[in-house]
Amino acid sequence: NELANAPAVELPPAIAASKTYRCKDNSLIYIDWLSDGTARVKKDRNEVGTTVTLGEGAPLQGDAKAASVTYTGQSCKA
Repeated sequence: NELANAPAVELPPAIAASKTYRCKDNSLIYIDWLSDGTARVKKDRNEVGTTVTLGEGAPLQGDAKAASVTYTGQSCKA
């Protein structure tokens, strides 16, 4: 009876694309673009990363299809 009344399970967003970008200061960032419109930014390929929202005023501007993104005010190219 408890299972029948349990709330639906919500899965985490899927990774839609994973890309590597080189920034103006010659550093690399790794971005996992997620299916819910957010992204996970990583400084190292093996770390979990930080989930950020996209858009005006956000630390990350761009999308998975763009050749370049802006992260914390710095231009980065794929």
